[in-house]
Amino acid sequence: MNQPASPTPAPELASGTLVGGTYEIRSLIGQGGMGRVYEAFDRALLRTVALKIGGSGGALSVREEARALAAISNPCVVAVHAVGTYAGCDYIVMERVYGLSLEQRIEEQNARAEVTEIPAAIELLASIADGLAIVHEAGIVHWDLKPGNVMLAPKGRMVLLDFGVFVPFFAAANAPMFRGTPAYSSPEATQSNVAPDEAHLVDVYALGILAWELLTGAPPFLGPTVEAIWKDHEQTPLPPLRTRRPDAPLALAELIAEMTAKSPSDRPPLMAEVARRLRALAVPGSRSRELRPAKILIVEDDAATQKVLDFFVRKTAPHAEVRIAARSDEALRVLRTFTPDLMLLDLKLPDGNGVDLCVHMRSLGLAERCRIVPVSATVEQIDRRLQLQLGLTHTVQKGPGALDQIGAVIRETARLLAVGL
Repeated sequence: MNQPASPTPAPELASGTLVGGTYEIRSLIGQGGMGRVYEAFDRALLRTVALKIGGSGGALSVREEARALAAISNPCVVAVHAVGTYAGCDYIVMERVYGLSLEQRIEEQNARAEVTEIPAAIELLASIADGLAIVHEAGIVHWDLKPGNVMLAPKGRMVLLDFGVFVPFFAAANAPMFRGTPAYSSPEATQSNVAPDEAHLVDVYALGILAWELLTGAPPFLGPTVEAIWKDHEQTPLPPLRTRRPDAPLALAELIAEMTAKSPSDRPPLMAEVARRLRALAVPGSRSRELRPAKILIVEDDAATQKVLDFFVRKTAPHAEVRIAARSDEALRVLRTFTPDLMLLDLKLPDGNGVDLCVHMRSLGLAERCRIVPVSATVEQIDRRLQLQLGLTHTVQKGPGALDQIGAVIRETARLLAVGL
């Protein structure tokens, strides 16, 4: 009797490899059990894309993932452009999403001994719940919700990633137990005892665990083995949130406790209800409308150019509050305590490029309303989609006329502040 062929891992694609005659591989940007994800350039449409390629001979195909994603048209899910086969392996061509994962954001906060503020956490959790509600309406359970699979993109966009272990509602009862990630697995999922009409409650439970981690800095159950973690999910009550976050509203603590109930029937029945209850907790903040001097951040590594820009900015806006940073990491430190209205940004910095800095700050929610104006020696070829996402609508080329352009930008910024920027 012939034995089924053993699955082979996703192939490693070298930079410059041409896939499907159209997609030129640039670099590896992620990998896992379901395949490898590369940044690629679409030669036909002249755009940057993400290309995910899986192995061959496995039980699941990235083609199935593509079909699941294509069924959903919403900003919370990456857009699928095409599917194909290369070297016997299926691949998906998707929208290239820039940003930071929620896992990275939590790690950065932990490194600084910070926690997510309650209003920001509520808004983010509500966005995730909104996205999952859309996914559930398409008849799909994500099944592997965790901070690493939530992308925080520019302009406040939240994107759910990695549907490689998704489960259609009707197939939930037969789903293998080794799906998902132990730290976020519901009791019924670890026991392979998921009823089809309650499949979406696996994601409700995972979002509750994610909420706990977002607010406290770590998942509640971190045993030494997978079996120990599963046992905690099955038997150990979740510690009350307010023992770790006394500033959390009681209604938020109660909602997270309901979401992480051991029995699926004790959880909120729909993700849309979770989103509604979270949004009911949010209190809109009022934005200041009083006149004030502009705040301007100059990010430039050349000392001579720094002096010229600093002098010109202060001459154009005498009352402006000006800060200077020479590197990306220094700029990020400044941005955590100083919220500029305008940032004049050199695109080439000693520790990276300015675009990466923009992605980082936008994904962290730093200076969300800041206007960013790249100031560069050459007109950089920035991916147009990314440029729009980051709000880089105007670029100043260093040289004759540059200061006049910068002066116009500063005066426009001051004018906008006068009407409540």
